[in-house]
Amino acid sequence: MKTCYPNVLWLLFVLLRLNANAQTAQDYFKSGTSKDNTGDHPGAIEDFNRSIALDSLHSVSYFNRGIAKAATGDYAAAIVDFNKAIKMNPSKPDYYNSRGNAKDHMKDYEGAILDFNKSIQLNSANTFSYYDRGIARSHLNDLTGALQDYTKAVQVDSTNALAYFNRGVLRHDLKYKGACSDWKQALRLKYKQAAELIAKYCK
Repeated sequence: MKTCYPNVLWLLFVLLRLNANAQTAQDYFKSGTSKDNTGDHPGAIEDFNRSIALDSLHSVSYFNRGIAKAATGDYAAAIVDFNKAIKMNPSKPDYYNSRGNAKDHMKDYEGAILDFNKSIQLNSANTFSYYDRGIARSHLNDLTGALQDYTKAVQVDSTNALAYFNRGVLRHDLKYKGACSDWKQALRLKYKQAAELIAKYCK
């Protein structure tokens, strides 16, 4: 009869406990996503780091880490993560839209527009891609192009209060009709900042 030594049993016990307690890449990913959703962006970044260390081929981990980095104001680092996510999965419109937003914050408006164009090419029903491109075009003083984008944004999604509000601002600045109706619609959609402009300009 073979003898089972106590130290061997203890080693097996320890290994089993370690295996049971070991967190997977998906565990860290879920934890990071939860932390990011509750505003703990640094904690989210740490969890995404751990997730990527265990599975470096998960594009969404890079994307979500980029979102968390952008939330901390580190747009350059966010773009690096978005670049990785796009390289791994170039068919995701949200990846381009988020990179476009980061570029817009870094005042690379032309680069941002290219990313919004790609996002729209991949998903023409995303109201935020039109809205975000409208903002980038406004920064470049392409007010006509911005106005067209805000109009397209509300055509795609009639509940986009920000698009109504910004279109109203452009219509007012360009002396076009419809500014007040846009601001009133934005207010109906609970965008309270519209109330100030309605009180000031709409009689």
